[in-house]
Amino acid sequence: MPLNTCYCAAVPSGADAHIVTAVLNSTWVIPYVRLTSDEARGGYRRLNARVMDGIPIPADAARRASAISISRRAHAGNQIEQDKLDDAIAEALDLSTATRTRLRAMAHPERN
Repeated sequence: MPLNTCYCAAVPSGADAHIVTAVLNSTWVIPYVRLTSDEARGGYRRLNARVMDGIPIPADAARRASAISISRRAHAGNQIEQDKLDDAIAEALDLSTATRTRLRAMAHPERN
């Protein structure tokens, strides 16, 4: 039961739901969310329509297939490795090595 606001988004298919979930669970989205979303209690962020609209979701079926497969396995209760999810999303979004390095440093500044 939500205590405050609950945001929902309709998607056309299960595959679309899995790719959105995969992107949202990737390291690459963390810097964007921190910069664009409103802070909520407890250090959480509000992912409203304005924020979600700016998150790139890969559309090409072939490029997103690996990420969808990983998301399906995770939703079936299987352990997945963050690096594998990140690699699949980075490939689907065509992120360069340099961009990945910068985003990872922004997402996890404590590791630098």
